[in-house]
Amino acid sequence: MYAASLLLLALAALAAPNVVTAAACKRAKRAAPSAAADTQCIQVQVVYRHGARTIVTPTYPTDPNADPKLYQPYGLGHLTSLGRQHEYVLGQLLRSRYVGATASVANLLDAEYASGVLTTKTSGVARTQESAASCLAGMWPPAAGSRQRWHSNNTQVGQVWTPIVYDIIPFAQDRAIAGTAPCASRDLEYNRVVTSGEYRTRVLRVLGGEANLRYLETNSGTNYNFSDPASAAFAYNIFSATQCQELLGLTTPSWIKKLYPEPLRAASTLYLRTLSYTPKLMRHSYGDLTKWLMNATRNYETQPKFQAYSGHDATVSAVIQIFELEPQDDAGFGIPDFSACVMIELHRDRQGRLGLRFFYRREYGGKVITMVPKGCNEFCLLDDVEEILSNKMSRDDETCDVPADHGTTLREVHRAHILGHHILADPTTPSTPTEETD
Repeated sequence: MYAASLLLLALAALAAPNVVTAAACKRAKRAAPSAAADTQCIQVQVVYRHGARTIVTPTYPTDPNADPKLYQPYGLGHLTSLGRQHEYVLGQLLRSRYVGATASVANLLDAEYASGVLTTKTSGVARTQESAASCLAGMWPPAAGSRQRWHSNNTQVGQVWTPIVYDIIPFAQDRAIAGTAPCASRDLEYNRVVTSGEYRTRVLRVLGGEANLRYLETNSGTNYNFSDPASAAFAYNIFSATQCQELLGLTTPSWIKKLYPEPLRAASTLYLRTLSYTPKLMRHSYGDLTKWLMNATRNYETQPKFQAYSGHDATVSAVIQIFELEPQDDAGFGIPDFSACVMIELHRDRQGRLGLRFFYRREYGGKVITMVPKGCNEFCLLDDVEEILSNKMSRDDETCDVPADHGTTLREVHRAHILGHHILADPTTPSTPTEETD
């Protein structure tokens, strides 16, 4: 009960005021409900988080498991064997819903993979690329007798795996998955949010008060400076490192049991939501993704029927916020866990109207639940979805220019979030991460 309450507090803390807007009322009135049996799925787009990984460094000063040698042979920030399994099983789930004659939702794709039937995009981080490869392997193992099968000396790999291509978005251009493209005006917006007295109040509320914050600072060797935007990820870094180490079977410090998994998980949920808290942050960090998703639905007749985006917890969290998705039961609350996945299905009803249905699997092995945009029906008409997104898609006429000295950049925060804070000390870090920095 305590854990559930903390998760609810974290979500409520950054939610919009609990008021149904006139636009939401209008959407609800205009969109006559359509039962699932009355619509046909004609396209699906999925946005998912990578699988379980090793830590990114540095974690926190007193971390007893900070030695990179503990994470061999994987390397820092890469998928573990469990992470590969997470994504392979996700691929199997997607296959069961959308591939072949036995698909539970719609037979969108043939059981045998063919070039051009899908697109998959990843961020510039290795673990999202590893996740894409693992997920696609789970979706399309070559069928018996298939021309896709191939042979390798003394191995059976060609009997179970088909190499499938995916596209990588470079860091400097990413306003879709990792949100690492530079934008100074967005940085100022982020700094304003996380240094406000309101945010300080929210952090203390979900952590359980000043005493817990001081306990965390003392034992982790880290000071939370509420006037420094770089401190916003403080609780998240500790939660994330502990989770990764726990899944690898490493011994975590005894002091952390007081705060792990709760309330650190609730504080991490709060932090993730700050990355896409306002429309400006949504546009400049994830606006391209939003635009791609809607362009694909409007032009579905010429677009692949399956499109996927392999990203991060912040990516999944952003999609939920951008579409204003509300879970239909409590399984939807909390930080998107490893291999969490949002499924955005394009449906057509008997009147020929197009609309979206949203589904979410928050964690490995978890159930798939229905998510509904605020003020809309389960079958949300495209016009209503576009109304929700009207100020959240990237715009060509919006500038990122501000005075040069604007403090910590959100690009740095994003890069630190996915790669590790150590890269910030080196301005020559390449746009494509190396094995050492990823």
